[in-house]
Amino acid sequence: MTCTCGFEGFDCEYKNIAKLGTATQVNDWNQFAKAELAIDGNRDSRWKSNAQNSMQITRSTGPTAWWMLTFPSPVSIDAIHIYHRTDCCQARIDGVSVFVDDKEVATFEVPC
Repeated sequence: MTCTCGFEGFDCEYKNIAKLGTATQVNDWNQFAKAELAIDGNRDSRWKSNAQNSMQITRSTGPTAWWMLTFPSPVSIDAIHIYHRTDCCQARIDGVSVFVDDKEVATFEVPC
């Protein structure tokens, strides 16, 4: 697989198996910011506070915030692609950790 990395995330050819799972999160920012928006395939990275929103967001921040994807049966994961906001708030992803089967596989650090 060939990928390029830019400020708006990775651009790769891949199969999105996330849609096979169920997304949950600690809480919702509002009725238009549900966990399942993180796996809908829409990579628009700008927040909209209405029904056309394409991103999930929680009210919680820091170590108490979490988002989880659960699959109904075992799956093979080759890569994890996370698309973050580009309209503001880039530092919010700083320190976020990614776990697979309770094992930490990545931690994000915001570049200077």
